[in-house]
Amino acid sequence: MRLSILSIAVFSIITASSAHAENATSHFSVLDVGQIAVEAELTGTKRNGDEIARSTSVLLSDGRPAFSGAFRSYSSSLFANTYIGLGNNFELSASLPYIIRNYTETSFNNGVDYVHNKDGFSDLSLGLKYRAFNSADGNDAVLFKGAVMHHSSSVGNIHVDVDYLHVFSSSVKAGIDLYYNKAQGNADSFGATNYLMFEVSPVISITPFASIGRQQNHAVYSPYNYYSGGLELSYIPARTWRITPEISFLHINEIYNNFFANNSGPQHSLTGTFFVRKTF
Repeated sequence: MRLSILSIAVFSIITASSAHAENATSHFSVLDVGQIAVEAELTGTKRNGDEIARSTSVLLSDGRPAFSGAFRSYSSSLFANTYIGLGNNFELSASLPYIIRNYTETSFNNGVDYVHNKDGFSDLSLGLKYRAFNSADGNDAVLFKGAVMHHSSSVGNIHVDVDYLHVFSSSVKAGIDLYYNKAQGNADSFGATNYLMFEVSPVISITPFASIGRQQNHAVYSPYNYYSGGLELSYIPARTWRITPEISFLHINEIYNNFFANNSGPQHSLTGTFFVRKTF
């Protein structure tokens, strides 16, 4: 039972920082004063991984681990996002998620199974973005963004981004996002994401992206690295509307647990996200 509870705890640490994330087009832009954008964001994730006990005290006589297992999870959420242009290169944002499904199932070779499921509204996040620099020719820009989420159960985070955008031509742009997430009651994390944006027509753009990050140690859990990549398609059917489907893949390295002498093996997830945005 300890190991089954552990797998859920590890999964909670991994997903604690999972929240609304702007698509590439929105990430590097700031609304003009008086502009308001509303957005619906639907996201779904499938994740799987292994749990292996490596302590010598729980090995079988032939050297195999006495406890091992696998977990799989399915989660889906709907976000209601709002963005407001404040002027002077500032933009305010708010995001409220509704968890449609957050299902985790862990099965161990000793017959112990653990199932966890949750739905309902989650925590409101508030953010402020500032474009600190924009070159005279408009080819270079630096942006700062901070977002805060707090929950009454003493779980929350402060997320900070520093972004740089370079315009190579009217159809090719590149951006980098450096981020740090300070978690309340959980592990801190930091990393970088690179974007390469191609405008293939006046209404369609394609953006591949890749990310690398590190989750710090927390409580009895070791730090670990994670890597992700994906592809985003942006379509503008009308001047004030934008539709953006996105798909991404995440790999998490093995995690060692110092208290239970247990390892969470490499984990993988596949996420699909669909944005619909209207600007007024």
